[in-house]
Amino acid sequence: MRAEAILDLFDRRQEAFDNLDAAMLAADYAENCSVESPYAGAHVGRAAAEEVFRGWFEAFLDLKMRSKELIIDGDRVAQVFEVEGTDLGGFLGLPPTGKAFRVPAGVPVCELRGQQIEAGTTDL
Repeated sequence: MRAEAILDLFDRRQEAFDNLDAAMLAADYAENCSVESPYAGAHVGRAAAEEVFRGWFEAFLDLKMRSKELIIDGDRVAQVFEVEGTDLGGFLGLPPTGKAFRVPAGVPVCELRGQQIEAGTTDL
């Protein structure tokens, strides 16, 4: 995948995140993707990725993600970002706290195949 196409992919993902659009974010994953998350554990498949994003968006209705840097190495991409939001919907089975949070640096690594994310890690 060329660098321009990768930048376009991550611009599209930023737009989806800005709109809290779990389906649009999940559409970037291969049907049989494999993703590791410290909160959601290991999940396989586009539908599972969408469910993880939807859980975050339902818990943190004002969630914001700001990309700071993309590091591209062939078909591997690391994204440095920060996330902030307020626990308005409850998270991980706990009731809402109303507390705000900010994570200053997340660095997920994605492996791309074609125009999709095939495998990776995520902070979400």
